[in-house]
Amino acid sequence: MTPECYLTFIMEVIITGIEKIVKDEIATSIEKALKTKIHLPPTLTVYETKLQENQKIVRGMYKPDTKEIILTKGHWCRKTLIHETLHAASYFSQKEYERLNEKIRILIEGMTEFLQGYIMYKEYPECYKAWVNQKYPICSLPITYEPATQAFAALARHVPIREITKLYIWQPNTNWHTHYKKFLNKYNIKDILLTKETEIKINITHTFINALTKTFGNEIKELIYQAPTETCLNYSEMKE
Repeated sequence: MTPECYLTFIMEVIITGIEKIVKDEIATSIEKALKTKIHLPPTLTVYETKLQENQKIVRGMYKPDTKEIILTKGHWCRKTLIHETLHAASYFSQKEYERLNEKIRILIEGMTEFLQGYIMYKEYPECYKAWVNQKYPICSLPITYEPATQAFAALARHVPIREITKLYIWQPNTNWHTHYKKFLNKYNIKDILLTKETEIKINITHTFINALTKTFGNEIKELIYQAPTETCLNYSEMKE
């Protein structure tokens, strides 16, 4: 089951080409919504591959080592392109932050999904509605990313989305660790990402949520664990 806009978008992709859609439309939409410049790899390539028999569906992925966005034919949509393009533009896809990516991967996916939702909210309202209402599998929020995504949505009630964006979108000649330390100090949030705790197998999302709750109160957990998804991910209630 797919929404009508999916067929329209796929026809647009066939006519225009996936790479041109990414580098022109999607990149422009990201910059417009997040109000920041993004820097995609000059050699970025985007292509489709067929789902193999008995293979688990992965709608798309970005491979930092080869600078490739790989999409599973018939199982991706505009949401997927925004998500994977964000990965390509993030600090965490840079070689120097490879170990950090491995440590906090689920939080990075949550931040990516959160920013992707905001971009859809600002630039593609129909995509946003389909995503937040979980109506169609092809454009729904992956259940494994849900708690981390909602954690950033809860955080955005207290911290502007532009501040979260600074921790995500890579800028040349800048240091992520410097941004991160300034962010923690400004909002009095416990450092749970770079401590020894992240070297062992723990639930990093749970630890992150606890740290946010300690700073901002029980509203954080109430939004994540008790409120309906569409309430938690209501960007009109967040600071921009």
